Amino acid sequence: MKVLINLVIAASISAVSLSALAGPGHGHSHGPSVKVSKSKVEKVASAQVLNLIGKSKIAKSWKDKSIASSEIKEFGGRKEWVVTFKNKDEKDKSKATLYVFVSLKGELIASNFTGK
Repeated sequence: MKVLINLVIAASISAVSLSALAGPGHGHSHGPSVKVSKSKVEKVASAQVLNLIGKSKIAKSWKDKSIASSEIKEFGGRKEWVVTFKNKDEKDKSKATLYVFVSLKGELIASNFTGK
């Protein structure tokens, strides 16, 4: 009888432990993915431009540049926002277009001058 009670208790503890591991934040979610608006994405991208200026990664002349385009593109089967800024004042033409990549959930992914 003690063995049966111990077995039931052990099985209950195992079941509770496994269900705790299956919650959100562990690589997948069963709920719908939340997509943010274009406006929110553009705010994230603009904040990134200011962040890059603050870290002296790009010239201060980028501060007043407006968004040239915002669109969803697919890279390796994954869709993400690409927000493009253009700076005609930039002397180095290879750095005259800044691309900011934002996830569909509104999280900053990266930024660069190549668009890749």
